[in-house]
Amino acid sequence: MAVRLNYELKSLLKKGWSIETPEDNLFEWDVVFEGPKACDSAYEGGVWLVKITFPNDYPYSPPEVKFSTKIFHPNVSSKGEVCIKSITDEWSPKKTMENSVLSFIEGLLVAPDSGNPMNPEADVLFRTNREEFDKKVDVWKRKYAS
Repeated sequence: MAVRLNYELKSLLKKGWSIETPEDNLFEWDVVFEGPKACDSAYEGGVWLVKITFPNDYPYSPPEVKFSTKIFHPNVSSKGEVCIKSITDEWSPKKTMENSVLSFIEGLLVAPDSGNPMNPEADVLFRTNREEFDKKVDVWKRKYAS
């Protein structure tokens, strides 16, 4: 398991991802996500830290994903938990961190998925009043993710 994780980590670092392993624990990654650039996203310009914790039987079981930086998002709970149903339900040992989890998180910053809400307030605001949603995201982004 550690061989696979080490390989994936080295590959991602070569591609320019910002990932740290606290206390050299290969089974915990702190990944930096920047808000999408040149995109109509309220998350543009922010920087969030996401903790990814791998089970001992990775890649046979999916990792846990949690935002360490506060974010106002329909798919992220107030505790930072991420709705990754599409990852866990469709998990396969053939999937890599890049083509499943990391691309999924990047996609959420571009386009929240209101089909899987973890934050009801953010979800309702996103669906009913996009201008107010964007304002609230901006306030949180400046307060926590700058």
